[in-house]
Amino acid sequence: MKITVKRYVDQKVIWLIFAVLMVLSVITMYFGTIHRFTYASKYEEYSQVSGRVYSLQEYEHTDSDDDTYYTYSAVIGYTANGTEYLQNTDDIFSEDNVPDEGRRVPILYRNDNPDDYVVAKYDWLSQSLVPLKDGGDIWLFTGVLLLGLTVL
Repeated sequence: MKITVKRYVDQKVIWLIFAVLMVLSVITMYFGTIHRFTYASKYEEYSQVSGRVYSLQEYEHTDSDDDTYYTYSAVIGYTANGTEYLQNTDDIFSEDNVPDEGRRVPILYRNDNPDDYVVAKYDWLSQSLVPLKDGGDIWLFTGVLLLGLTVL
C-alpha cells in the first residue's frame, strides 16, 4: 500500500521562505555586531574608574498588561583627575542589574570633561566596557530568533 502526502505549499515557495528568513537573520546579526563594535569604539577615548553607589531611588512602572516592574536611579561618586564627582543617574538600572548601596560600579568618563560619564558594563562581544543602557542586544536576539525559525 502506497501512502502519498499532499503538499499544500509548493517546494519552491518553501525554499523561497527559507532563503528570505536566512537573509534577514544574517542581516540583523550583521547589524547587531556592527552596532556593538561601533558603539564600543565610541568610548575608547574615555577613561575608566570605579565608582561607588551611595544611594538608590526606586521607580514603579506598570506596562500595558498591568504588570508591575521597577527601575532604579542612583547617586554615584567617582574620582576623576583628582576631583570627586557625585552624579545622579537616570533610572538605568533594572531589577536584574541593580547594585547594592556601597557597591562599586565601572564608570567611563571623558578626560576633558569628567562630568560626561556613563555607568558601564562589560560587553561579551566587543570585549570592552560599554554604557549600561546599551540596547544593541535586540539586533542579535532578533537575528538568532529568525535563524531559529528558519531551521525549524
